[in-house]
Amino acid sequence: MQTLKRSVAREPDERLAPLVFVYLAGVVATFFALLSWVFWFRGYA
Repeated sequence: MQTLKRSVAREPDERLAPLVFVYLAGVVATFFALLSWVFWFRGYA
C-alpha cells in the first residue's frame, strides 16, 4: 500500500486562490459603490 506524500511545491491555484477572492471582493465592493452613488447621491431612489 502506497502512502501519499504531501507535495512541498504549491500548486498554481493554491497561490492564486487568495488573489481571486480579493479580486472578487473588490469587484463586488465597486459594484455596490456605483449602485449607492447612482441611487443615493444622485437621488434616483
